[in-house]
Amino acid sequence: MRKPSPAQQGMMSLSDPARIQEVLTAAGFIDVTATSVEGAVDWGREAGEAVDFFFAMGPVRFNLEGVHEEVAEKARAQVKAALQPYATPEGVRLRGAVWLATATRP
Repeated sequence: MRKPSPAQQGMMSLSDPARIQEVLTAAGFIDVTATSVEGAVDWGREAGEAVDFFFAMGPVRFNLEGVHEEVAEKARAQVKAALQPYATPEGVRLRGAVWLATATRP
């Protein structure tokens, strides 16, 4: 059986401000802060494009490697159905949040 990716959480690997502090401090930075920033995120012009974007992400591709095609297509269909309510004339828009990290290199 294949071992899980060390980056299995992918873009969520720095979702904890304490982890951001740990990584940047270990890299020699000081005065590390993490401020939450929220807003609307555009995922695509319509639900199909948003699904393509999501399933093209490295961690998603990695975790679906070797999965039977029927299972992957079922997952794609379920994600597309879940995204439909967020489709607007401006595109598929979801609420998003990121940590804005700042630090000083001494």
